[in-house]
Formats: sequence, structure tokens, C-alpha cells
Amino acid sequence: MSTGQTVTNDEQKKPSRKEQILQSLATILEQSPGGRITTAGLAKHVGVSEAALYRHF
Repeated sequence: MSTGQTVTNDEQKKPSRKEQILQSLATILEQSPGGRITTAGLAKHVGVSEAALYRHF
């Protein structure tokens, strides 16, 4: 059954927002292991609001 939605190659390759958040978290951990991580800092790194973090987790 088809949903009628067309997906382009760019959309298929684009990581999900959850994956982007996890990747940003990994980057932050690599750059400063043992450093303080806040939802505000993570949200800023990803380019989303803190509320968006909570929506995805």
C-alpha cells in the first residue's frame, strides 16, 4: 500500500534528528571527556531548542 509520499535521495541520506543529537553528543564527549554536558549546550551544538531534545528522548 502506497502512502503517496515521494522521498528524494537527499531525504533518504539525511540522518534523523535523533541521530544528529546522538552524533553531537558523541562529538562533545570526544572533545572534552569528563566535561560538563548540559541540555542547553547540547541543544546549541545541534542547533535545536532544549525542548526538541526532550521530544526525541
